[in-house]
Amino acid sequence: MLGRAGYIWPVLRALFPHQDQVLRVRTHRGEAKAQWVIVTRTKHYAGGLILVPQADVHQPLFYVLRLVGSGPLDRLRQISALALGLLAYDPAVHLEAANSVRIEGNPTVPVQIDGEVLGELPLEISIHPKRLKLIFPVR
Repeated sequence: MLGRAGYIWPVLRALFPHQDQVLRVRTHRGEAKAQWVIVTRTKHYAGGLILVPQADVHQPLFYVLRLVGSGPLDRLRQISALALGLLAYDPAVHLEAANSVRIEGNPTVPVQIDGEVLGELPLEISIHPKRLKLIFPVR
């Protein structure tokens, strides 16, 4: 209903967290740390924001974005880069293609799925071997 203005409050909350949490991210390439993690199969986030230009939902891969750094200045820089479509060029953002990912950390860290809090850590994400069949209405 609010359009992009609806993101203002979540962005402000993200800029000034009580305490940054260290997350451990494990893929087939090994383990790394981050303060924020985004796992996606799509190019866009929140409508027109570009997360991963090369993402393709037809490929059996996730793209794992690890955002490293803490504090409001790092987060503001990363959110600005996202808004400008330049997130991949931020030196504290690491992108990796993977077919599965495990994220561990403080179990009180909420897990958001499409903007809704739906669980806590640890979290495992993998591609199911069977395809989901979708039916779309005729336009």
